[in-house]
Amino acid sequence: MALIQSSNKSPMNLNDGLIEVDIIRQDNLAYEYLCHLEETKVWLESCLKTTLPPVMELEDHLRNGILLAKLGNFIAPSTVPMSCIYDRDERRYKTAGLQYRHTDNINYWLKSLNTVNLPKIFHPETTDVYDKKNMPKVIYCLHALSTHLFKRGQAPLIQDLYGKVDFSAETITATRKELAENGIELPKFQKIAGLLSEDIKGNTLTLHEAILEINNSIKSKDMNYFTKSLCNKAAKLQFINLNYIDKYLEVLRNAQHSKEDATMNKSLSESFEPDTYDDILTQNEIQGYISSTNIDLKWNEMIEATCEDEIINILKSKYIPLIDVQKQNGRYYKSEFQNLLRTVNYKNLNTIDKKCYLQRIVNSGNQYALNFQKQEISIKKLNDTLIINDIDGFTRIIKDPVLNLNHLINEFAIPLYFEELKIDRCDIDQNLSYNDIVQSLQVLNLIADVTKAVLSENIDLTWDRLAKLKKFFPDQELDAGLKLQYWSAFDACRRFKVINKGSFGILSFMNIKDCVNIVHNQLEQNKEVINVLQQLNYALKWNDFNTMKQCIMNPTLRLEYSVKAKDLQYAFELLLNRKNDSEDDVEIWKDDVEDVLKRVCDEVESIHRSAEWLLSVNLSLVKNERTKLAQEFLKLVPMSEMEQQEICVTLLHLLESKAKYKGPWVVHQTPYGRCVYLNLETLDYSWEKPNFLPTPKYLNMEEIQTTIMNMKKSYQHRKESEEMEKMITQLQAHIRGFLVRRELKNKNKWSNKQEYYAIKIQNWWRCILFRRQWSAMMKKVRKQLKPFQRVYTTSDVKHIIQIQAIWRGKMVRNNFYHLFHTANPPYKIVKHFARLLNFNLEDYHRELELQNLRGQITKHIRLSNKMSHEADELDIKIGLLIQNRISLQDVIGHKVKANEDINKIHPSNNMQHSISLMSLNKNSKHLLECYQHLFYMLQTKPYYLTKLIFCLPYSVRHISKFLEQILMSVFNAGSNSRDAYFMLKLLTLALKEEIKINCTKAAEIKTSNLYILKAIVDQARCFDNQKRLNTIFKTVVEKLIHHRNNLFIDTNPVTIYRTWRNELETNTGEISDLPNSVDQQTALKYDEVQKRLAHNLEQLQNITEEFLNKILDSKPLIPYAILYTARTLREIIQELFPDTRENEVYKIIGYFVYNLYMNPVIITPEIYDIFETKIEDGISYRQRHNLASVAKILQYASNKKGYKDEIHLKCMNPFILDCYTKLKLFFNNCSNVDDPEIYYNINEFTDVTLLTKPTINITLQEIQETHSLLLDNIDQVAPDPNDPIHQLLDELGPSAPTISQLYGSDDDDIMVQRRIATVQVCLTLSDKFEPSTKTASVTKLFIKTKELLIRVLPYLSGHTLPGSLRIDSTPDEECRFAERESKITISGNNVDYEVGTLKEIKGKLRKHLKVLEEEGIVTKENGYQGIITSVAKDICNRNKYRQIQIKELQMLKSTKQRLDEKIQYLNEKIKSYEQYIQTCLDKQNTGQKKQKNASNRGKQLKSKKSIRYTAAKLREKGVLIEVEGLPDGQFKNAQFEIGPTDIHGVFLVKGKFMGVEMETINIDIQDLLKRQFEGATIMDIFGTAKVNVNLLLFLLNKKFYCKH
Repeated sequence: MALIQSSNKSPMNLNDGLIEVDIIRQDNLAYEYLCHLEETKVWLESCLKTTLPPVMELEDHLRNGILLAKLGNFIAPSTVPMSCIYDRDERRYKTAGLQYRHTDNINYWLKSLNTVNLPKIFHPETTDVYDKKNMPKVIYCLHALSTHLFKRGQAPLIQDLYGKVDFSAETITATRKELAENGIELPKFQKIAGLLSEDIKGNTLTLHEAILEINNSIKSKDMNYFTKSLCNKAAKLQFINLNYIDKYLEVLRNAQHSKEDATMNKSLSESFEPDTYDDILTQNEIQGYISSTNIDLKWNEMIEATCEDEIINILKSKYIPLIDVQKQNGRYYKSEFQNLLRTVNYKNLNTIDKKCYLQRIVNSGNQYALNFQKQEISIKKLNDTLIINDIDGFTRIIKDPVLNLNHLINEFAIPLYFEELKIDRCDIDQNLSYNDIVQSLQVLNLIADVTKAVLSENIDLTWDRLAKLKKFFPDQELDAGLKLQYWSAFDACRRFKVINKGSFGILSFMNIKDCVNIVHNQLEQNKEVINVLQQLNYALKWNDFNTMKQCIMNPTLRLEYSVKAKDLQYAFELLLNRKNDSEDDVEIWKDDVEDVLKRVCDEVESIHRSAEWLLSVNLSLVKNERTKLAQEFLKLVPMSEMEQQEICVTLLHLLESKAKYKGPWVVHQTPYGRCVYLNLETLDYSWEKPNFLPTPKYLNMEEIQTTIMNMKKSYQHRKESEEMEKMITQLQAHIRGFLVRRELKNKNKWSNKQEYYAIKIQNWWRCILFRRQWSAMMKKVRKQLKPFQRVYTTSDVKHIIQIQAIWRGKMVRNNFYHLFHTANPPYKIVKHFARLLNFNLEDYHRELELQNLRGQITKHIRLSNKMSHEADELDIKIGLLIQNRISLQDVIGHKVKANEDINKIHPSNNMQHSISLMSLNKNSKHLLECYQHLFYMLQTKPYYLTKLIFCLPYSVRHISKFLEQILMSVFNAGSNSRDAYFMLKLLTLALKEEIKINCTKAAEIKTSNLYILKAIVDQARCFDNQKRLNTIFKTVVEKLIHHRNNLFIDTNPVTIYRTWRNELETNTGEISDLPNSVDQQTALKYDEVQKRLAHNLEQLQNITEEFLNKILDSKPLIPYAILYTARTLREIIQELFPDTRENEVYKIIGYFVYNLYMNPVIITPEIYDIFETKIEDGISYRQRHNLASVAKILQYASNKKGYKDEIHLKCMNPFILDCYTKLKLFFNNCSNVDDPEIYYNINEFTDVTLLTKPTINITLQEIQETHSLLLDNIDQVAPDPNDPIHQLLDELGPSAPTISQLYGSDDDDIMVQRRIATVQVCLTLSDKFEPSTKTASVTKLFIKTKELLIRVLPYLSGHTLPGSLRIDSTPDEECRFAERESKITISGNNVDYEVGTLKEIKGKLRKHLKVLEEEGIVTKENGYQGIITSVAKDICNRNKYRQIQIKELQMLKSTKQRLDEKIQYLNEKIKSYEQYIQTCLDKQNTGQKKQKNASNRGKQLKSKKSIRYTAAKLREKGVLIEVEGLPDGQFKNAQFEIGPTDIHGVFLVKGKFMGVEMETINIDIQDLLKRQFEGATIMDIFGTAKVNVNLLLFLLNKKFYCKH
């Protein structure tokens, strides 16, 4: 029946059935191919340890060759290093798509296949991968590579997943269609094993038989048979370990069963083709399983190994071929393997991973051993440097990466390391080990930190660092109360070490310990001194001399002066007097005791000197020794010999009058007025009067001094009388002399009249005598000259002078060459030309004025920033007051009950802590400020936006949308000069980046269709700039259009011929004999055609020349953005493509200026409103043709392109070339424009001088999108982690807020979200970071040093500057220098001029140069060449520098003026804000007006009535949260009284307990509002009570500001 039915089917149905069967077969093939793709994906993931995309995307993912190159690195790392892989992070592939350089990755993979000897039959072509021509062959190759590597033990065997994975019908259908479209036949994957077996060298038939025997032995389970067949040499199997034969059999049997099952599964498919090796294991597979079994078992043996020898034997085993296993490194291998077992889950590792880990253990063990050897060598060298005291070598070695100590090294502590390690080595008398050094560095770093803290002069930091060393002071207790003393001791010790050059001033541990001991000992001594002084004061109080004596003699006081016992009574008197004279009964301290003892010692010393002098004088008088007496008297007072004689006589008479007495004691008075008794015979003294005091026989001091003074007065009187007589005599002599001289003057007056003639006669006679003598001498000289001696004539002298002038000129030219054309002119040359700078020191004064102005501007900027911040805070206060007032009125208006929840009373406060741009709280203000700072940086640093633009997928749609968005929102479309400046900076930077990405040579700029160039042109045509085009082209375009009826510039000979023929027929009315249609060559044979063509070309040239002249004169009308972009294009080409010819550069500029900017205006003038709309019916075909013809000629001229194929137009080429020459000059002129800073008048201080900060209007969606893009691409935008934009983004948080969060809304409705997204926010931009200003101090010092050098340079002698400054100046140099300085002083150019001699100025110069050398500005090693070069540049460019100085000075003065205006504006703004706040508070207080009481009409409520609440009541209201230390039962006894003060907005709060006032505090309502703004809901008062800020505000509003 079935046959009958099938025979009855139509041929159409039969064909449909065959097609369906064929589709099923193709689907099976597609499924098989998908299985192979999945197998490849799983195998690649296991090899590369990465996750790959789904199967359908795998082929496209392989096209860039990155995965394949990484696979090549896995199998042959020496052939394919990771560094050679192009775009290995796929960043370029993701942004720009497939690049031709990706083929390098594919080629590297193919090289790796050759390295591992994969048969060539499996190798695909590069195009098979890159162009996806034969991707199944690539998958086929990977399958073969897997089997091949498995045999070598380099990779796991690829799995057979046929029938084990499922794919959707859509996936299979898509794969089938793709295979059918490409017409690719699938390779025979099951034939891989056979092909690899055939590649084995030798007799393949014998090999096949041996493999069959092995497979049979596996099935037989006969161990002897299996061992024999496995060891058969014909099988060519390696690394067979008979100890593992059981494991081999088990593994191979499982593999054989798996392969049989897979073959059975595949045989069900119609496309299955049986093969010999379907059911048996191939030689490659058997070898692979043997190798993997060896590795697994050796791994287990490694785990069980206990000693180094066992590990070495395992690693050197031939069964796991590892490279570079060294016997001596066993302990390192063991350590590395144990570390691996601790860090890796080794139970889940496959065989290849185990082998890789073992090889890695060997490699790392070898590296550790090598590092240890190097480390030992370095440690030996380090110890050697300690022995020979070589700190430089020590520093170099200890920083050697081999030692791995850089993480411990503190650069500051290196001298300490050196000294302490040197001591340690000497102590142990052997080399330090590595561990010794590490432990020492750890401790020495703590010790060095103490010195660093001392240098910072931070006492608390010093204590913290010292506290870390507590464990090293087991016997002492460090006291935080002594941290100042510790720091002082450390600082003194450090200074002492610096003076003595010990350890470069770094404290050692012993220094620290000694300092701590000194501080502690000093503390104990101070305590003992205080005890002794207390005893001393007690003794003085009770007049106890003995106790006082004991205290004074106590060594604890460590007094500087000591006195004898007999002097203690006098000291006791002085101490009592001092104590009695002090106010408020102040006690005697150690300083007082020191002063008293010093006075006693001074008086005792004076007594001894006086006694010796008195004894010497008395004995000299007795012996009449006049000479000795004179010497003694001169010690007392100066006197003449006459006075000495008279005094000696008088004193001798006085002494003789006392000869009858016998007493040795005389009375003497000390310099302090104390009376003392002197025994001149024993030279003893007594403070008290002796019991027996006879009349003295000696003269005392008072008698001697009285006698001397009386005698001096008498002698002085006589001397004055004698001098008076002498003066009178001299006066008489002067008068007589005057009379005599007057008489002589009268006598000589006549003779002086004849002196002039006498002198003339004498001169004439002397000349005669000189000529006679000169003639005689010259005759004598000529006679003595020899014949060969030459006497130079006047002409000879002239020639000699000319030669000398030529030589000097050559030397000067050489000097000028060295000065102007060498990088570092020699000192001698600069000194030679230093005179050119003489008397031009005003340039340096101008430079100093510049630096001073910069410093003032910096201060003004900080002041303006501070005032701006203050104004912002006042603005917030105003907002808070208004918000508080509104909340209060809402409360009053709704009349909310007092017992309702406080959150319902203040609905506006529910959003108090929400973070949005629309809220008035601290978090929202912070978010707003962060975005203001972020967009300010994006606007003023276009680099970030440039990078961000090209992080987007590179397409016109993406870039144009984003660029249009930021130009409109961030730069306000360039609506003012500041925004236009930054917008132009962004566009030019983006242009450079786009050229880098898309162009490999300069010519591609014209063909790459760069979007940024078009965006610049579009911006240049916007707004008023379109009028510029109108001005340029309006007249010539209208003139050309007005010839609409009688002008048609036709340059086609065929159309000219047709027009001519038509005119003939029209004029004659007869059919022309001329042919109907002709070609171009035939048409040109007619003279009329040639004549008309020549006429048209002439007209075209004339009209084109008119357009050209307009273009050449249009530079002032072209927008600056176009001109600056032309300049930027030239600079970019010179930087990126330096080999580009000049003509090509001008072609590119012409392409931009003419083709993109001007050409469309000429062709379509109606679009750009070039002509008036009154011209009828627009532009006709002829007019458009005329415009296009002119535009074409100009386009050819701008590109220097002529006619080649059009023979009849070649005559235009000379005209085009002439136009190009003119346009070339025009393009060059266009690219020579001022910098944007000059054109837009922008400088580094522009923003800080603006009265109002710059603003932008931007939607919430644009804010959110820009923030998200920055976060997603921050690594490309700012790769440096220290970039300031990272700080701004960190402040905004790890993720961008949503649009709803920015708006502060929780509504999820889509329509609401769309409306919110378009809400515009006006951001007032501000800079978070202060503008960078030059460091004025070092710059000013450098300028001052140059000024001093210029002054002394002509007066220095020496070959180098350091040498010249060391040489002492000669008197002649000093004199010339002083003369020049006086001239400068007279000229008035000595403003801020340092006056001094040449020696003093040279000293100052040396001092300044030393400071500059410490700052790294100059160096003595090269003779201070830096400052010499600077002076040379000043000489060469002084006029240029002067102009720059003057311009910059004007700019800075203008900036300072604007800053002054801004500060004045901010000051007025702050005052107005403060006045407004005060007005607000006053108006709030108007709510306290007196009102009438209903029950008592004649009385009024007080406006400032206080309110009282118990603590319990306030806690019930929620205002009071807790009172620390007050039990709940006592809350009723505590009372709070709140009342307003005379200051508006300030309330006085009194805390009382049981009616007794305990504490008071003032609370300012503005402070409460600020706390509410900052989100602080709890406030402490009195230090113990905590109140709720929101509820306290509500209470104050309700009780004091509400109108009832």
